[in-house]
Amino acid sequence: MLQKNICFSYIKVISLGMTTITFDNNDIEARNRFRKILAEHPDLKFKLVMRTESVQYLDEFIQQQSSALLKRIGDILINLGILSNLKGYDYLKEAIKVAVEDPSIVKNITSQLYPIVAETFQSTSDSVEAAIRRAIEVSSNLGKIKNINNIFGMNIFEHNDKPSNSEFIALIAEKLMIDDEFRGDSSVFVG
Repeated sequence: MLQKNICFSYIKVISLGMTTITFDNNDIEARNRFRKILAEHPDLKFKLVMRTESVQYLDEFIQQQSSALLKRIGDILINLGILSNLKGYDYLKEAIKVAVEDPSIVKNITSQLYPIVAETFQSTSDSVEAAIRRAIEVSSNLGKIKNINNIFGMNIFEHNDKPSNSEFIALIAEKLMIDDEFRGDSSVFVG
């Protein structure tokens, strides 16, 4: 049986781009809870599939997806010369992850994104903003910011350009979302 209330996690499921929910045949309660969510939110597009064998839990799947996303973000940051010894590295990883999960947040970076990252790391919004700005400056000073052109396959920045915090976060988040779209649908297994 599903250990956690599926209603709590469905927003994360949607943000991860999943379109198929698979339930164990014996888990009628979880299936009915999710059908109720779908009825309350007709804009959600999901297929419900039944399985007879045991499948992984929703929260485990979300954790795996989150870990994979953080690794991809880390790889991009390192490619751009932002190493893990900088405080801004961890802040950027979290900020980009949040922006991938909720793309509208980059429009409110100061009032929404920085406070979320600050809370995660028990810091302040001002410290988060400054550390992210410093990490981007390091990348720019090393001449690595041009590597973003390689990531996108087009000229976005010249050698000495320095993007703003919001431009940098939005660009990387957008790239990750585009890559995910081309990978195809994901499935969630609940049981």
